[in-house]
Amino acid sequence: MTDGQIFQLFGLIYLLIGLGLLFEPQYYRKLIKEMVNHKLIMFLSSYLALGVGFLIITFHNVWKLEWGLIITLMGWMAIIKGTMILVFPKFFNKIALQWIKKGLGLWTPVIIILGIFFFVLGFSL
Repeated sequence: MTDGQIFQLFGLIYLLIGLGLLFEPQYYRKLIKEMVNHKLIMFLSSYLALGVGFLIITFHNVWKLEWGLIITLMGWMAIIKGTMILVFPKFFNKIALQWIKKGLGLWTPVIIILGIFFFVLGFSL
C-alpha cells in the first residue's frame, strides 16, 4: 500500500468512528463498557492492535520528517496499546471507562477532524 492509500484508510476509519460518536454516543459508551468487561474481547483486541502495529512498522518504518512518519508513529502507538492491554489490563480498562465518562465529547471533534485530515491527505499524496 502507498502512503496515500494508508491515509485514506485511516481517514475513513477515523471519520466513520467520529461520526458514530457524534450521532450515537450512547451506543459507543455501551460498546466500550461491554468491551472492557469482557476479558476475551480485550485479549483479542490486544492481539489485533499488536498485529496491525507490527504490520505497519514492518512494512512502513519511516523515520524521516515527512507525512509517512505519522503512519509509523501510529504503528508504534498500536504496539503500545496492544502491550498495555496485555500487561496492564485493569489500568487500561480504567482509562477506557474514564474516557467514556469525561473525554468522549471532547475527543469526538478531534477524531472527526483527524479523519477528514487523513482522508484529504490520502488523496493528495
